[in-house]
Amino acid sequence: MVITGRAIAPLALIMVLSGLVPAAAQEAPGPAEAVTRNAQGHAVLRTTRLTSPMTFDGRLDEPFYQTVPAASGFIQQEPAEGSPASDKTEFWVFFDDQNIYVGARLWETHPDRRVTSDMRRDASNMYNNDHLAVLFDTFDDRRNGFGFSSNAQGGMFDWQVTNEQPSNNWNGLWGVRTANFDQGWTVEFVTPFRSMRFREGSHEWGINVRRMVRWRNELTFLSQVPVSWGRRGLSKVSSVGTLVGLESPSKLRNLDVKPYALGSTTTNHRATPPLSNHGAGEFGVDAKWGITQSIVTDFTYNTDFAQVEDDEAQVNLTRFSVLFPEKRDFFLEGQDVFNFAGAGANQGGGGQGPTAIPMGGGGGGSNVTPIVFFSRRIGLQNGQVIPILGGARQSRHSQAQSRGHDRDAARSRGRGRRRRVFVWRRQHDQPDRTTGD
Repeated sequence: MVITGRAIAPLALIMVLSGLVPAAAQEAPGPAEAVTRNAQGHAVLRTTRLTSPMTFDGRLDEPFYQTVPAASGFIQQEPAEGSPASDKTEFWVFFDDQNIYVGARLWETHPDRRVTSDMRRDASNMYNNDHLAVLFDTFDDRRNGFGFSSNAQGGMFDWQVTNEQPSNNWNGLWGVRTANFDQGWTVEFVTPFRSMRFREGSHEWGINVRRMVRWRNELTFLSQVPVSWGRRGLSKVSSVGTLVGLESPSKLRNLDVKPYALGSTTTNHRATPPLSNHGAGEFGVDAKWGITQSIVTDFTYNTDFAQVEDDEAQVNLTRFSVLFPEKRDFFLEGQDVFNFAGAGANQGGGGQGPTAIPMGGGGGGSNVTPIVFFSRRIGLQNGQVIPILGGARQSRHSQAQSRGHDRDAARSRGRGRRRRVFVWRRQHDQPDRTTGD
């Protein structure tokens, strides 16, 4: 619900119901092997519970890296689709009660030709570096997932995938460390379970891994992805392999609270009436409560968006409005639930309209589907800021369905006129959707 001062701000209640594709039965690797291939050629990878602590340094010198077999056998997407990778990649996945760990050893024929040029978080140029990226399909639905990528210097890039549409607006809590060895480099990822949404108590996730060797212009995957998907290939969740042997937590305490307080004092003897050490202050709070890992509720009161990065300046010579991406945390999580047909102008869907601001690593082609719900309008009226008094949102995801509820309140102080608008949406994904290549 959005309540504004003079004009009507929409109240949005949007619901999405999705029937999801059940995962096909997979033949798990035996104890002596880390990865097998199913009939479609997709990797089936075994993960292992850690029995001793990991030293998070990227060096891969713990004993379990020697005793647990590594996954390998990456397949080219470019330049020779379907051919084996030129350089060997060894890959491991471990877990404990709190985190999921990824380790990789990337062998190089010519380490001196490695390309590493960017350390900025979520920089679009990261794709053009030598890098390793992993995507987890945490609901094992072959539609949605969370991706993490790093170059050899530890530069970080993460994104969320909804219905195979990537969005780098999502920023999770995770870490990465890298190191060099004589014939290449190594990397370790540590991601807390609480940073992602997943099916509680699950034993299988979807997984795929991408490696870029830039000097060769060679892009390889653990499970093959068609060349037609280009740089969005890792977001083709219907092509992921299967991670077996996992024991995801059944219950996690997940409550994040971010309060803020602002204070000021003003002296202005020329004001009417004159001010002398006039004090003023404000406070507010944002909270995120994970009722379960698939049901998340967000609250905000007297929201302060001052910490949000500025929009990039744009020169618009067209007759169309520029659609700036949503960057406010409250509106980001679960945002793709409210997008239609993959649209979203980079506000989460990964599609780009004719004047959308490109966001780099998400990729995505031209998509001119009308944007029915554009959250950047909330808190603005005729170019003027309307302070947001409060808001609440709940998102839900399970094997059977997805739902989203978004209610916000924006009020111009001192004005009481309100109006309400009700919006409802229902989407059904066909359970027999083709998930192969």
